[in-house]
Amino acid sequence: MPWTPRITFELLTREGALVTGIGPVTFDERFQDVFSGVGVGQMNIDPGLASIPDTLATYAVNQHIRCLIDGTAVFVWRIEAPDGPTISKTEELGMFVTLQGRGWIASLDRAVTYPAAGVNVKPSPDNRIFSFASPDYPNEADGWVAATEQSQVSVIDPDRYTFDSAGVQAATPIGFPTSSAFWIWVDATDDEGTGYFRRTYTQAATQNVGIYATADNFYTLYLDGVPIMQDLTNPACWREYRPLEMVLSAGEHVFAAKVENLPLTGPVALVTNKELTSNVATLTTAAPHGLVPGNLIRVTGVDSTFNGGYTITTTPTSTTLTYAKVAANVASTASGGEVLAPFPNPGGFVFGMGTLNADGTVAETLLVSDDSWLALGYPADEPGWSAGQIIGTLLTEAQGRTILTGLTLGFTDDEDTATTEWPIIPWFVVPMGNDLLRVVQQLYDEGWVDFRMSASAFELQAWVKGTIAEASGITYIEGTDGTPGSLVDLTHSLAAPIRNVLLVRFPGDYVVVTDSGSVSTFGQFEGYLTTDSSSSEEATRKGQAVLDEQADAAEAAVSEIQEITQGVDCPFVDLLVGQTATIPNKEGDATVYRTVAQSCEVNANGEPTFMIEWNRRPW
Repeated sequence: MPWTPRITFELLTREGALVTGIGPVTFDERFQDVFSGVGVGQMNIDPGLASIPDTLATYAVNQHIRCLIDGTAVFVWRIEAPDGPTISKTEELGMFVTLQGRGWIASLDRAVTYPAAGVNVKPSPDNRIFSFASPDYPNEADGWVAATEQSQVSVIDPDRYTFDSAGVQAATPIGFPTSSAFWIWVDATDDEGTGYFRRTYTQAATQNVGIYATADNFYTLYLDGVPIMQDLTNPACWREYRPLEMVLSAGEHVFAAKVENLPLTGPVALVTNKELTSNVATLTTAAPHGLVPGNLIRVTGVDSTFNGGYTITTTPTSTTLTYAKVAANVASTASGGEVLAPFPNPGGFVFGMGTLNADGTVAETLLVSDDSWLALGYPADEPGWSAGQIIGTLLTEAQGRTILTGLTLGFTDDEDTATTEWPIIPWFVVPMGNDLLRVVQQLYDEGWVDFRMSASAFELQAWVKGTIAEASGITYIEGTDGTPGSLVDLTHSLAAPIRNVLLVRFPGDYVVVTDSGSVSTFGQFEGYLTTDSSSSEEATRKGQAVLDEQADAAEAAVSEIQEITQGVDCPFVDLLVGQTATIPNKEGDATVYRTVAQSCEVNANGEPTFMIEWNRRPW
C-alpha cells in the first residue's frame, strides 16, 4: 500500500527558536525549496479554531513557519508583508489568515553591507571591495614579509635614474615631494612579475593631505580597498610621480598597491662607431637594432665615457641611436662594444603622504614607503578572500549589530560544507548597502558558490560551485502496464540556450571568452555580458563562469512523484535539493540528474503531492 506522509507545521521566532506547533487544522499548504535559490511557502489558517494559537498577533511578520514530514524538518519560510499575514472573507471559508513568504534564507536580507573602515570615514566609498587591499584583509599571515628597501628617492640609483631638463643625471622620480621615501620591492631581485604591498596607518586628525606615488612599471594604489591612483599604460611611469589631494579622516586606514614589473626584452646590437657632440652620444650598430626612443639600454665594451645605462632619445636610422651624455666631445670613430636591452630591470614602488602648505607643497611628512610596509612577491595566484571569509566577515559584522544572531554557518573560512578547500577570490565588489542575501546570490552568479539553507537549524550551507557531490542513491522509475512507478508525467526540455562565446564588457574595454570544446561540438553561439571588473583577467574569469553554465546542452526534467516508500525515496526527507537521483532521460535510459527544486502541495485531506525539477549536464 502506498505510504502517505504526515505533514505538520511549527511557528518559529525570527532567530529560529520554536514558539508553538500549528495545526492540525490548516489548509492550502504549499512550499518549494530551490537549490542555490530562495524558495517560497504558503498556508492558510483559521485563527478562531481551538487548535490554532489564540491571537493573530502570534503570527508576527518576519517570524517563520517550519514544515515537518513525519517529524523531520524539511523547509522553513518567513512570514512576510504585504501579502501575509492577511485576513480575507469568503462565503465558503469565513475568516482566515494567509501566512506566506520566501524561504528561510531570505532572512539574510535583514543585514546590509557597511563600509569596511566604518561610517563617517573619508574618503567614503560606494562599494565594499574584498581584495588584498581591504582594510580587514584576513590573510596577511600567508607569505607577507617586510618590504625590501632599495634607494631613497633623493639618491641617484645606477639602475634607475633619468635626466633633468638640463640633461643632467637625476634621481627618480624627479622632485618627489617626500624626500625620505624609499623605493621598495618584494625582495632584492630584479625578477619580472607582480608584487603586492600593504601598510596600516593611523591618522591623528581629519585633514587635507597630499598623496604621491609611482612604480616600476605598472601600478594601482588603493586606500581602504578602493583604487585611488594608477598607471597601467606607460611602462616608464617610474620617471614621474602622480599627486592626489584629499581629505583623510582621523583613524586607522590601509594603503596598498599592486605593482607589475614588466619584462624588458630587446635585441643585442654590435657597436661599429661612436660619436659625442654637445652632450649627445651617437652609436652606430652593425645591423638594424630595432630600438625606439624611450627604450632603456645598457652600453658595454665601448669605453668609460659611453658605457652605462641610458634612455634612447632618438633613432635617426635603423642602425643609429642617440642618448644624453654630459661629457667632452668625441669625434666620430670606429668602435667595438655592445648595446644591450634591457639593462638591469628592478621592480619598485614609491609612496609619500604629507600635510600641505597653502601653496600645495608638503608641510609635514606623514607616511612614506620603507621597510615598514608588508610585501608579497610573485604569488602563483593573486591574493584575495575565500567565499567563506566574505560571508563570515559580513555575518560577524551583522551579529555585532545584533542582527541574525541565531544564524550559524555550515562551513569555515577555509573549507566548504563538504570540507572542500575554498578557492581564493581576488576581487569581489559589493555595492554599499546590498544585503547579505544579495551577497550570497552574487557569489553564486559569479561562479563561486552553491548554497542551501538547513531546515532543522538556522544554518547556511555552501559549497564550491559545481562540486557538491551528494548522491541520494535514489532511483525513480516511470510506471508501465501492471508495474507501478514513482514518476508521473515526466517531461524533458532544454534548460537554457547554449552560449559558448561571450563578448564581455568591463569599464574601458572588452574581452572575448570562448569555450572551444562547446564550439567544436555545437557550433558557435554568441552572447554578451556586462561586468564591473577592474581588469581583463577578472572580466575573463566572470565570463568563464557564465560559460560554465551555458556552454553545454543542459537538459531539464520535471515530474510529479507518487508511490513513495517511507525512509527510502521521500522528497524533502530522503532527497534534498542539490543532491542527485537517477531517473530516465528522454531516451529512457537511467541517468543521474541534479535536483534543483522540489515542491509540495497538501490537499484538503492532508495528502501531499510532490513535484521535482532536475537538471543534467554532461559530466
